[in-house]
Amino acid sequence: MELWYTCLFIGKLYGYCRINAQKHDGWEVLAGAVIGISSAYIFTNTYQKEPMSSVLQ
Repeated sequence: MELWYTCLFIGKLYGYCRINAQKHDGWEVLAGAVIGISSAYIFTNTYQKEPMSSVLQ
């Protein structure tokens, strides 16, 4: 199983648990997922123009 699917499963399970515990409603969980996915995409794809290198080299 790929790491992407594992992270997606954990995120969905965590969101379900938050709704089930009545800590958040569905819209808050959905908004958090959108913010998390979009910020991960922006910070990993937008600024990575070339392969990352080690700072210690």
